[in-house]
Amino acid sequence: MVYADITNKKQVAEAVKGVSSVFHLAGAIYPKHIDVLYKVNEIGTKNLVDACIENEVRRIVFMSTDSTCGHGTSSQPVFDEHTAATPYKNYGKSKFLAEQYILDKTKEGKIDGTSLRGFWFFGPFAPARQLTFVNMFYWPRQIVFGNGKNLRSISHTDNIIEAFFQVEKNATTFGNWYWIGNDKPHPTVDDIYASIANALNVPYKPFYIPKIACRGFEFLDTILGKFNYLHPTIHAAGKFDYDIAGDIDKAKRDFGYEPKVSLQDAAKELKEMTT
Repeated sequence: MVYADITNKKQVAEAVKGVSSVFHLAGAIYPKHIDVLYKVNEIGTKNLVDACIENEVRRIVFMSTDSTCGHGTSSQPVFDEHTAATPYKNYGKSKFLAEQYILDKTKEGKIDGTSLRGFWFFGPFAPARQLTFVNMFYWPRQIVFGNGKNLRSISHTDNIIEAFFQVEKNATTFGNWYWIGNDKPHPTVDDIYASIANALNVPYKPFYIPKIACRGFEFLDTILGKFNYLHPTIHAAGKFDYDIAGDIDKAKRDFGYEPKVSLQDAAKELKEMTT
């Protein structure tokens, strides 16, 4: 095991020596300051890719995000393999720039890169905020930003890990990106909350925050960003009512991706976090 700072070129170069494949999952999501997103996600990825090229490490599989395409629209609520990138805020932009660097260097023939775009993460070793989210279900009412009818894909870490190993030696995936989430039908936020409540054996009694309030949080998030500041709750609330779901057809077709861990399985695991 080698510890290194992805923003340190020398340390990254040492870390990739003697390896045959790189699974790139290092990233910043909710740092206090916006510039950290670009230092870690964009510049850090460039450091890693450049180190791989220098050390003749060809294979790189990158963990990307749904924020590369922002959110669904009335004409296309669900992303597919042809959806154009429209990065959401600074996090989405920083991850998209990282993804593009990997895919561009693949087109140049210098590496063999693949990008896997995940959604709302569930699974083992979740961050502390996940426990805060789960504990909310023991409140008299559960807070839902929006009307709960918007579509949200989920990505379980076990499914993600399997996808990484499926694509590692699959040349068909070189130079491509894929949505890695649940299969159809895509659950709504109400579906997700209800599954969690059922697993916890508590009644689902949502308290819906109006969409106009979400737009207010989104505007505040933009203002804070002008001052290089990121507040995780404000950022999440500002996009929570949007459709953020994607079809996994291309992943199924190119490398046989089948998400074995379901929403119900993920909900049961959340119960274990509180016991």
